[in-house]
Amino acid sequence: QGFFRSAQCSGRAAAERLRQEAELQRQAAAAERERLRSLESDQAELTWQADRAQHELHDLQARVIASQQRSREHARAIEEDRQRAIESAEHSRDELAGLLVRAEG
Repeated sequence: QGFFRSAQCSGRAAAERLRQEAELQRQAAAAERERLRSLESDQAELTWQADRAQHELHDLQARVIASQQRSREHARAIEEDRQRAIESAEHSRDELAGLLVRAEG
């Protein structure tokens, strides 16, 4: 009977070790699942931030393009005003020259 008791104790100890090992593996698996959930959450957040940054970049690019277009239009308007001023000055000069010729004549 001593042999059976010894074998029974040895079997219980082995079963306890197996139970403890299974519990450790379960805890390790749960920790790994939580780590993966956390990584997935981080990835989703980073993806959202990247998408938002991309939209903001496109918005800024559109605003820069619009600003450049307004600047070109403004420069064109200034050039047109300058040309009109030159033409007006030339016309005034020609009228003044004509008046001087008549006044001298």
